[in-house]
Amino acid sequence: MDNFSFQIFWYIILIEIIVTLYKIYKFKKNEKKRNYTEIIIIGKDYSRIFFACFHFALFLLLLVFLLVTLIPTYNKFNYLDEGYFSNVLQMFDLAHIDYLMDYFAENAMALELLELNKYLRVLFGTSFMIIYSLCNAFISFYVGTKYITIFKEGILLSENLIEWKEFIDYKWSEPLEYRFYHKGEFYNLTLKAKFNCDIENNIKLKVKYEDKNFVQDILSSYIEIKEEKLMLSFSPFPIIPTKRLHLRKIRSEDKNEIFYLKSNEEVLYYLDNPKHDTIEETEKYIDKINNGIIQNDWIQWGITLSGSEKIIGTICLWNISKENKTAEVGYDLMTEYQGKGIMQEAISSVVKYGFKIIKFNSLTAFTHKNNEKSINLLERNKFVFEREEGKNKMFRLNKEDALL
Repeated sequence: MDNFSFQIFWYIILIEIIVTLYKIYKFKKNEKKRNYTEIIIIGKDYSRIFFACFHFALFLLLLVFLLVTLIPTYNKFNYLDEGYFSNVLQMFDLAHIDYLMDYFAENAMALELLELNKYLRVLFGTSFMIIYSLCNAFISFYVGTKYITIFKEGILLSENLIEWKEFIDYKWSEPLEYRFYHKGEFYNLTLKAKFNCDIENNIKLKVKYEDKNFVQDILSSYIEIKEEKLMLSFSPFPIIPTKRLHLRKIRSEDKNEIFYLKSNEEVLYYLDNPKHDTIEETEKYIDKINNGIIQNDWIQWGITLSGSEKIIGTICLWNISKENKTAEVGYDLMTEYQGKGIMQEAISSVVKYGFKIIKFNSLTAFTHKNNEKSINLLERNKFVFEREEGKNKMFRLNKEDALL
């Protein structure tokens, strides 16, 4: 065996080690990409661990075999002080072995040459298998004892539990551990949030239709199904800035603008709002609105253009139902500012606030059946016509249909 063959052998072993390290690096890199509120199934992959134990046992067996071959061979070559190897480690020095093979060949030492060739075959084959078994044992054990990601943002990443198709929603903060028997096999089901943090958003588990009740029974025994509460707290007042607008609290110094909105016949044409005849009525109205905001009964914003303090319209969430987790959207705008996309910008921001911050399940809006501009505005924001009530049309927007 020449030096080139020796080099190829060590290169193969080196490549095997590099591939093993790369697989571990890739696994660690994927682990770091996980979201902090990602849902993971925790548990040892016992098939991988068994595979690791098998390879580790094979590694030990091959190591013993190599030692059993190595020591007698070393003793043979150093019998009666021939001294072809000064120490056992020299048995792995391929350059020295190559030198001895040339020496034996030149001196017609056939028995020594045959013994050395026999030893080299064992060394090469066994060493490769030792490295291969150790690398496989390390990878299998490392991966098998780590957390296994099955659910990530509602998407199934692994199919070793149940085939999932339909959604059911739960919330929990404590780990769930359950061992159950299903379709002829035992499963360890452990669910938790990474780093044991509370889960703010609903977890979505995709469940095959015929397994839905089965899985739901398991989870309901261990998890408290929580309803999100309405966040009806308007202190401090929630100012909403948009690209062109500034939605702020209505103040007493805004009475002239509010009086205009509540007394102008063009503004009130399609509205059921009572007309204000005096500025005193408007002052009382502003006080009533702000007192209701303090009591968290409703929320109303004055619409202003960015960089201006002048109110040009209002928008509100009122008629709030805590039981149904819904509210009604109301709005008005000075006529000279209509048709410029101002109310579109305002209502889209308020809808987001209602769903994301207050946690409403749906929003409703009433508009006159002949008010085409208002109807188009609601439809652009995904409000769906539900029914007619007298001269008004009622529209509804559910949270899952909103453009958030």
